[in-house]
Amino acid sequence: MRETILANCEIVPVLVPDTISESAETVLGVGGSRFLDAAFLTSETGALLLSDDKRYRDISAAAVGCNGAWLQVALFEAVRARHLSFERYAMAIAGLSERAHAHIALSAPLLYAIACQDGDGFPGLRAALKFLAGPTAEMRSHRAVLHEFLMRLWSSDAVWRSQALLSHQKTLAVTGLALEAYLANRSQDWRQLLYDIIGRSSGELSAYLASWLQGHFVLDELLAAAKGADARKPRKNKAN
Repeated sequence: MRETILANCEIVPVLVPDTISESAETVLGVGGSRFLDAAFLTSETGALLLSDDKRYRDISAAAVGCNGAWLQVALFEAVRARHLSFERYAMAIAGLSERAHAHIALSAPLLYAIACQDGDGFPGLRAALKFLAGPTAEMRSHRAVLHEFLMRLWSSDAVWRSQALLSHQKTLAVTGLALEAYLANRSQDWRQLLYDIIGRSSGELSAYLASWLQGHFVLDELLAAAKGADARKPRKNKAN
């Protein structure tokens, strides 16, 4: 990793400008004399400040007036400029997810591309799915991502099926992982979200959901039947 950075990046010295803003002086007084080095260099060269720390980007913008962006945005722009394939972009985002970046924006094509290239156990997909439907998520957009992802996984379209890269067994596994991640943090609204998924499903996906539900939820009627069966069991006397 270090060799790659040295081969593709230039390491340059940074000098604090003779004149800086009052807010910059305050920040340096709190964070230390080198705290705004990246911001000063960005401002001096007209480059883009690249940081996944939104607070640092905001502080730098206020103190120095430089523009900043986060890593996923830069990678996606590389895809748009055809410097990076979407497949490599997907695995790069999986890598950011595995390294616990604070925020990752998900889409159905992104999740599908990660799943198709992932290793045994889907470590990259598992990491990416941690950013799906978190406790503070705006659920309308996250719900749309999940539904489109499931549509891609279970599409009955002949053309799409011919292009599918996941086996049936992997499709089952990926679907289960997505559902678990989607509902994991939804302690209040999980029931309606689950009903919504079931209502939109059909064919093979509908059959899979029926079996998935049996393995993940204890239904009231099953619980009542189990209690009745337990009450009818003969009781053995305990030995003294």
